[in-house]
Amino acid sequence: MAAPPPLEHFFRRPMLDGAALAPDGWRVALRSPGPDGRQRLAVLDLRTREPQVVASFPDADVGPFGWVNANRLVFT
Repeated sequence: MAAPPPLEHFFRRPMLDGAALAPDGWRVALRSPGPDGRQRLAVLDLRTREPQVVASFPDADVGPFGWVNANRLVFT
């Protein structure tokens, strides 16, 4: 019988959170933890598969976000 996963696995932040596809279908916005543990906002280009961090703050997490159009995001 396999050992149960460690308890801390149930309480850590997910590696990716809240993915949203852009209206044009070529990019995905998502939250991911930065090196400081804060949630940051990144955009993944599905053609190149290259992520780009677009918002990161040392004293706050990026909250809910959404696409305004194919080129603009809003977030709290």
